[in-house]
Amino acid sequence: MYYRYYKNSNVNITIVLLHGWGVDSKYMESLKDLLIEDYSILLIDLPGHGESKLNKEYNMDNYIDELFYIVTKENIKNLYGIGHSFGGKVLSYYSLKYPLLGGILIAPSTYKPQFSLSKYIKIYLYKLLKRMHLKIPKFLLGSQDYRLTDGIKRKTFLNVVNFYLSKNELNKIITPIIIMGFKYDHAVKIKQLKKLNKYFVNSKLFIYDGDHFSYFSYLKEIKIFINYLIRGEFEW
Repeated sequence: MYYRYYKNSNVNITIVLLHGWGVDSKYMESLKDLLIEDYSILLIDLPGHGESKLNKEYNMDNYIDELFYIVTKENIKNLYGIGHSFGGKVLSYYSLKYPLLGGILIAPSTYKPQFSLSKYIKIYLYKLLKRMHLKIPKFLLGSQDYRLTDGIKRKTFLNVVNFYLSKNELNKIITPIIIMGFKYDHAVKIKQLKKLNKYFVNSKLFIYDGDHFSYFSYLKEIKIFINYLIRGEFEW
């Protein structure tokens, strides 16, 4: 897995930045630039993205084990994390299995959304047309993320997009977590984040204007949040 580790000799705290599905670590560069004077920064291209190529089909355990390998290799002791979307899901699962002192989850796809009636109808039509060997219209072919993948990356995508933490697993996560959501986000809806916040035992939820990628407009808020987490100044 390709990564860049920017060591700050003045502190013993590292923040890992995890991007969402379909992009790469370049989307976290602005956060890196904002935090690098105060902390060591671990910037990663998750497997299947950027410079990290897939040589096999991955699942969520593979992702967090690769992250843990890097943390161990670099002898990182005090780890915090910021993850967007799929990166937030990876960070959530990592905090269940491995040491994480605190995290910011930005529109994380961690909690399973409820299927709407229209979703069920689309699935039914897709299966029906496939059985009848008829042409399947584009709107039934899944999300853009799905359509842009093939081979082992598509298998990997299906593995991770259908992976969600259960209520019991969420209850076991004691890591202090800040969740950020956006009012007009159609990918990860506020309803999901409210449930996620309910089942975490040590979290706070903040809702902002914007859509799925609007975190670029709230970099200063993210810096304030991570500073509060590290200094232990949040009242949970």
